[in-house]
Amino acid sequence: MKRHMSSRSCGSWVVAGTLLALIMVAALHLLRTDYNPLRNFTSEYLLGPFGILAAAAAFILAATFLILLVGLRLTVRPSVFLTASCVLLGVMVVSVCVCAVFPFDPLPPDDSHPTFISSGAIIHVVSSALLYVSLIALLLTLPSAYKRDDNWRPFSHVTLSLGFLNLASFAALVFAPFYLRGLAQRGGWLAVLVWLLLTGLRLRQAIPESFIRAALLFVMAITFIIFLAAGVFRISSSFFTPPRTPYLYWGLVVLCIAMGTFSFWRGIVELFSYLRERKMESSLR
Repeated sequence: MKRHMSSRSCGSWVVAGTLLALIMVAALHLLRTDYNPLRNFTSEYLLGPFGILAAAAAFILAATFLILLVGLRLTVRPSVFLTASCVLLGVMVVSVCVCAVFPFDPLPPDDSHPTFISSGAIIHVVSSALLYVSLIALLLTLPSAYKRDDNWRPFSHVTLSLGFLNLASFAALVFAPFYLRGLAQRGGWLAVLVWLLLTGLRLRQAIPESFIRAALLFVMAITFIIFLAAGVFRISSSFFTPPRTPYLYWGLVVLCIAMGTFSFWRGIVELFSYLRERKMESSLR
């Protein structure tokens, strides 16, 4: 009973931390009207007069990841995959804090690529890359831990679909035109916040089955839209600014569309697998 109450408390803190971080980031967007959300990265809010607010949001997000680690350790059946997921969550906690402490250099006012020359900027870029890699690995590893627990098995499909969505968003961040990479980054973090909210509610045992189905459909629709938009922007931009290396350019376009198709296909497979399991369970009752 005590362990159950601890799990519910962790779930409440995860939901509260996610919502608080979301509200603070939304407030930063309203306060920094000089930033373009389509182009500027969220890390740029660490610079300027409201940097303290951005750093506070990052530390709250790190604390939310840490509480989630504790909640999963208390409720999910122990396994090698759960241990690996907890290690990845720990790496994410450290990476978020390091990114907040070491902001990178301001981006150039035009659409040219940034040049990170200061030591703090290099540390920030390395930590950000480590954060993204750990996050994608976590969302693709954690479902294997869920499948070994009867209470969490239905939630493995949602987590895996969100993992593919985050992988799709990361690819869009890498391959999208520079003036749209801020939008791609926000799409990826939206998937992370959705996952945190769903997991926090699951720790509180407050998610109905119909809501899980709706979340799966939402994930698949967003994945398809992100890559459809990325492909359209990539192709249309070539007509205005012809690429210097066309073979590399079109190779990246094909890779981007292929990854989007694969993510969408995996979402469909996971959805039908989940519905088939639910149908078999209902027929056995």
